[in-house]
Amino acid sequence: MTQTLHKPTDQRFTHSLVSWQQFKLIQEGFNNSPGIQLFYYLGEVEILVNKIDSSVVERGKKRG
Repeated sequence: MTQTLHKPTDQRFTHSLVSWQQFKLIQEGFNNSPGIQLFYYLGEVEILVNKIDSSVVERGKKRG
């Protein structure tokens, strides 16, 4: 029997038309969230969630 491992995957979200002040508030909200990286460039915010297990994401979707 062959067993496959679930590989962690990165998730990336982008949002447009965000001011620098809004970005700073978003950044503050994620201060205590390990594995989250935020990037800002010319009104574009990118939120990168590093190596999250897809089974955890699926369980979270079922709860919500």
